[in-house]
Amino acid sequence: IVNMRLSLCIITFTTVATGFSPDPRTATRSACKMSIVDDWKDFFSPQERNHRRQLHKQEMAEIEATQKEILERRRDPSKMQAYHAKEVARHRQFDNQHDFQVEQELSQD
Repeated sequence: IVNMRLSLCIITFTTVATGFSPDPRTATRSACKMSIVDDWKDFFSPQERNHRRQLHKQEMAEIEATQKEILERRRDPSKMQAYHAKEVARHRQFDNQHDFQVEQELSQD
């Protein structure tokens, strides 16, 4: 009985182990073998870190410029009126486009 259990365990283990291994007939060979370690090496390379740092600086500069523009607009009543007029016109345009799309859908039915 012990030998049967042992042989059953060995057969089960070999079946499971070979079930997860790639089939040598369908396996492809490639000259380039990359792993996650290679990706991390690229990610932490000095060139990549400098590139990410530059992108971050550009994004921060854009955000600061946008915030300054908003503050200027809030402080100047004439700029705020112009902004509100522009936004109301934009909302009307979207409403008109939506109404037109609804009319088209209704006319097709």
